[in-house]
Amino acid sequence: MSRHDIGILFDLDGVLVDSEGEYTKFWGGMGERYGLVSTFAADIKGTTIGEILLNFPETDREWILGELHAFESHMQYPVYPGVMDFLRELKSAGVPSAIVTSSDNVKMDLLFSKRPDLRDMIDALVTGSMVTHSKPHPEGYLRGAELIDVAIEDCYVFEDSLQGLQAGRSSGARVIGIATTNPRHKVSPAETTKAAEEPERISYTEQTKAPDAAQVDSGMENAVSLVLDFSDTSRMAWPVRGNVLLDYSMDTTIYFPTLEQYQVNPGVVIQAEVSQPVAAPANARVVAVSADEELGNFIVLDLGNDYTATCGQLKEIQVVENEYLEAGQVIGYVAEPTKYYSVEGSNVYFQLEHEGKKVDPIDYFE
Repeated sequence: MSRHDIGILFDLDGVLVDSEGEYTKFWGGMGERYGLVSTFAADIKGTTIGEILLNFPETDREWILGELHAFESHMQYPVYPGVMDFLRELKSAGVPSAIVTSSDNVKMDLLFSKRPDLRDMIDALVTGSMVTHSKPHPEGYLRGAELIDVAIEDCYVFEDSLQGLQAGRSSGARVIGIATTNPRHKVSPAETTKAAEEPERISYTEQTKAPDAAQVDSGMENAVSLVLDFSDTSRMAWPVRGNVLLDYSMDTTIYFPTLEQYQVNPGVVIQAEVSQPVAAPANARVVAVSADEELGNFIVLDLGNDYTATCGQLKEIQVVENEYLEAGQVIGYVAEPTKYYSVEGSNVYFQLEHEGKKVDPIDYFE
């Protein structure tokens, strides 16, 4: 049974799909090439391509658009963790939803060719070519509400950009700020609806069956939890359970048996069995998958708020760059130790940094 007493309107980039970083690179480069302000890439977020191109010489706009589409054709469009589960819950509960994006039709065709599952979960689509006014004008969200046949005041807007947040508020919808592109304090000003703190507001009427309402509330919590928000008070799980063979030590040197010398240690070396699974210590995004002589195969994880973790001495890596991971998800398996750790034996090397400075992981482990 379909219900139309509430509806969900999603922005796309930075809300459903993790692509804002890629667009920042593209438009930042174009802005620099044409001598535009250093904040150009951030200033245009949520703006239609037609309005963005007005910042460039008319003779170059067609070329820039072609460069953009070529760039987009190589993008992978990874969705944030929990997004597909949330969309399936909305679909199952009969809650209509729409994507309201400033992207053009060429980009959307590329995206849906790579993510047809995403298109199947959405009831309507509003692109930049379907509106006269770009965000922060509310036209796009008003059109989205019309297409899913829900009064705008009964719609919930999910947004990450400042222009999009203003568009949602101006439309009369209830607005949920997602802190992926901007920090929390910017996406949750006093006038923004604090739906993340009030999940009960996204519920059906009292006559609705309780399980259906619970489905929507659960999905909201999943969506809000997509933010990578590791901090100095956060705790993380051990990537493997085992004895610490070599402690973190940046102030004094410690003895490395294989090397037969003393040196500082910017991480911890945790004893583990070969082929033992290694888990993500917290919700994270994979920044890099690489290898070197000392660490063997290793993965670099972005935990949020300038915290990064490195897991080394791995094999059979299960993740790819830009993939989002949930805490506890298997990222690989313990490999035979490299020649730098042959005496210590099989292990996982784990390093934690904050703002580029090494910190002691033991202080953050549960």
